[in-house]
Parts: sequence; structure tokens; C-alpha cells
Amino acid sequence: FSNRFKAVPPPLHATQTLPDFKIEPLNCGLTPIWVVREDILEGGTKQRACLPYLKACHDSGARVFVYASPFAGFAQVALAVTARTLGIPVTLFCEKDATKPGKRVFHEFSELARGYRARIELCDSLSEATERTSEYASQDSERLALPLGFDCPIFKKFLKQEITRGWEKILQVTDQEPATVWLPVGSGTLLKTFSQVIPQHVNIRGVNVRVLSDSDSRMIELAGINRCQIDPTPETFAEHSVVMPPIPSNIHYDAKLWQFMQRSAKPGDLWWNVAR
Repeated sequence: FSNRFKAVPPPLHATQTLPDFKIEPLNCGLTPIWVVREDILEGGTKQRACLPYLKACHDSGARVFVYASPFAGFAQVALAVTARTLGIPVTLFCEKDATKPGKRVFHEFSELARGYRARIELCDSLSEATERTSEYASQDSERLALPLGFDCPIFKKFLKQEITRGWEKILQVTDQEPATVWLPVGSGTLLKTFSQVIPQHVNIRGVNVRVLSDSDSRMIELAGINRCQIDPTPETFAEHSVVMPPIPSNIHYDAKLWQFMQRSAKPGDLWWNVAR
């Protein structure tokens, strides 16, 4: 980032103490599986990597973070929580709540981000939010537009470190290696990072919640990962999960895996529940 910014601020020294990974047994119908309970975090899994990511961006000169969020995306919450810890301003361009046709209102997750002191702007669509984010960031060299799902090498480096820690904890708790890991697919950031961490013989089942079109380059990249099977949800992204799991789970993301796991999960499989 260093060439982009006018002046480099002093480095930040803020820290955060997050709960350790919580891994529990869970019955998926009659099938015993394991679940990683990231729903206990304020900002879900991405909060774990967000603080070092934002610090790295800030230490390179960024003074304001800007982000375009799907209406029910939880990265907006992870960003707001972490930016508050660091004392850095955040502006979110948020897609309107798609579950309320005819109304132009924020989703509860955007309101939650506002509660963590993020400035939020309402947009009619994710494409509009993306355009306004780019325009707003371009007006000041100290504003940094973050990519959807934080899909960039620096964030994924820190996320990889966190998932590696989580995988080590999983092996300690379960005393076995899952044959399959189940993940939601929104921007694809999480799945791509998992594919770099867990052993090659462990399968990955991704459930595409349809944030992105199949023709999007990020989805095409995911399709090229050999050991991944990615299935689209029957629901659109705006629709709630038709089947709900027995633990808190994002009804537009992680909860939509449950119907697939009920049909196809095997004993000992692992579900990484990213957020509530």
C-alpha cells in the first residue's frame, strides 16, 4: 500500500483477546458430526484475522476503511468490531435488506455494525454499494476500499494462520481427522484459505449461498479446486434457510448447509459454523 498514501501514520499497538476455538459434537439427524462454534464471536471467523489485517493496512498508511457489504454479510460486523478496537473510522455501503420487499431499510447486521460505530450508507443493490465504495475511496488517498469478503493476499495470510490454529485444535479435541469439512461459500475467501491449510486427502464440501454468479471469476477459481464439491442452495441469497440447525447460525449463509449435511454428512465430518 505504501505508494498509495500521502503519509504513513505511526503503527498501531492495539490487541484483542478472542475466545479460543470451540469444537463440539453435534447430531445431524442420526449422524454424529463435529461443529466449530464461531457463532460465539461478535464478528465470526473473519474477526480472528481482521485485527492484524487492518493493522497492516493502517501501518502502510490507510486511515479510513471503506467496504461494500451484502445485506446479511457478516464481514461488515467483523470489520466494525475490529475497527472500533483499533479506533479507526469505517464507512460501510450496505445493500438494503432484501428480505423486506418494497422497503428501503438496513438489515439487522448493518445496524449491528452501526452499533460498533461504523458509518453506514444505504444502497439499493450490492453492485451499487460496490460502485459507491470505489468512488468514495478514490476521493481521498487515505481511504482504503476493502474487497468483498476481504479476498486479498494480506487478509488471507492472517486467516490462514488462524485456520491452522483451529485445525490443530480440532485434531486435539476430536482425536481424529475429519474426512470432510463443510463450509459456506459467499465470496469464496474462506474456502480458498481452507484448501491451503487442511491436508490434501480431506474433502471440502462447499455450499454456494449465491452471493456471486457462477460466471464470476471468484466462483470459477473455486471450481478449479479438485477436492472441492460445491453445491448451490435451492434458496436465493435473500431467502432464509428452509431448514434450520439446532445452534445459532446465519440464516442466509451457514444455516443453509444444514439441509445438505442432513442428506450427505458422514460420521466424524466437520462443520465450520462461521457466524451467527
